[in-house]
Amino acid sequence: MTNSRRMSGRFAPLPIAVILAWCAVMGGCKIGEDKAFSIGVLFISPNPAQQGDVVTFTFDLIVIPERSFTVTAFIDDMAHTSQTFQQRQNGLFDFEVGDAGDLIAQYGLGTHTGRVEVLIAPDDELLANSARNFELQ
Repeated sequence: MTNSRRMSGRFAPLPIAVILAWCAVMGGCKIGEDKAFSIGVLFISPNPAQQGDVVTFTFDLIVIPERSFTVTAFIDDMAHTSQTFQQRQNGLFDFEVGDAGDLIAQYGLGTHTGRVEVLIAPDDELLANSARNFELQ
C-alpha cells in the first residue's frame, strides 16, 4: 500500500491552527483542544479500471496529532482490504485497493460502489466517506 502527500499547490499540508479553525466553521470534523480528525470525498482511479490497472482510493485525511489508524476499503458494502498506519496525516491519502484483474475475479465486471472507513485509535473515532461508483471492465 502506498501513502503519499502532494506537497505543491492547494494540496500542501495546512497548519493545525488553520485546520482547527476550518473544522470549527465548516463542521464535518471531529476536533478537540489538541486534535483534529477528518475525511474527505473519495476519488477512485482509474475509472473505469481494467485488467493490469491498480485501483486506488484517494481522499483527504486529517489525523492530528500522530495516531494509529486503520483504513478499510469497502467494495459493494463488503470489507475488501484494510491496513493500519501509525502516523500524523494532513493531506491526500492514496490507498491501493488491488489489481483490477483480481477485483474483476472477485466482484465481476460492471459498476460497483467503493467507500472508506478510518478507525482512529485509541479514541475509537470512526470516519467514513460517501460511497462512489466505479467500473470494472
